[in-house]
Amino acid sequence: GRGGPAPPAVPRPGSLPHRPDPALPAPAMSTPAASPAARTLANNSHRLLVTLRRSPIGTRPEHRATLRTMKLSKINQTRILRDDPVAWGWVRSVIHLVEARRVEKNAAWGMQQACVAWRKAR
Repeated sequence: GRGGPAPPAVPRPGSLPHRPDPALPAPAMSTPAASPAARTLANNSHRLLVTLRRSPIGTRPEHRATLRTMKLSKINQTRILRDDPVAWGWVRSVIHLVEARRVEKNAAWGMQQACVAWRKAR
């Protein structure tokens, strides 16, 4: 090759060796209940109310796919999502197209029932 022999493989500072030393203690593993995402799901008393405010025409395909994942296809359409890190990630990726607010779980249920009753009355 052009550059001569390859440089020797030097581990980066802070990286783990390929074969851990058996004399070292095993790393402490975090339990799923201790993670912030698990705590959010365990204490989930809120919902996300997400409304499509701008048209996805001309946006990136990834953004349109995110809107499809959230089941938002028409302007002013509203969906109620779980208040968890995944839903916040969806909202964050299309925040320029949607409006989101956090509501109490019971309030969200009441809004959803009102929408269903309105649709049936039409």
